Amino acid sequence: MSMMSTNEERFVRLYWKYQNLIMHVAYNRLHDYHLAQDVCQETFLRMFDCVDLSMAEEAIKGWLIVVADNLSKDILRKDEKYQHSEELNQEEAGVLQVRVSGDDYLEEMARKDLRAEILESLYEYNREEYEIVLLVCCLQMPLADAARQMNLTYEQISMKLHRARRWIRNHFSDEYRGTRH
Repeated sequence: MSMMSTNEERFVRLYWKYQNLIMHVAYNRLHDYHLAQDVCQETFLRMFDCVDLSMAEEAIKGWLIVVADNLSKDILRKDEKYQHSEELNQEEAGVLQVRVSGDDYLEEMARKDLRAEILESLYEYNREEYEIVLLVCCLQMPLADAARQMNLTYEQISMKLHRARRWIRNHFSDEYRGTRH
């Protein structure tokens, strides 16, 4: 297998594993879903162009978080909304410091892999429902705000979220049960 395809495979794996984290970092800073998508895309493009993908995964994860946060700050500076006193919030700082060991680590990795697999499959199945799950479940956006963001009524987004959750249950319930404590 060539080095290029190995790097491309690792890039794709890292993208699916960390895209939600990077979206979360950007969205928490920007409070704008579309700008957060732009930051996420730019962060991963920079990773592909600039990062040695043979580095330790924790180093790449830290790099992604810092780049996403800096890109988000740059957008806010351009919009003159940036406040110099604002730093990484507690949750983002916790993401950088979380260390799990032994069986807990393996279980957490299994859960993350399953989440990535679920989101990737949902994206392939129905992109609109994927976006709803990403906004509401991953980014923890209130349902009413997500409805406005997607130009849907509250009832429409509730129904689509219910369908997405039912689809996930139908396709991943056995795997989910296998990753629980």
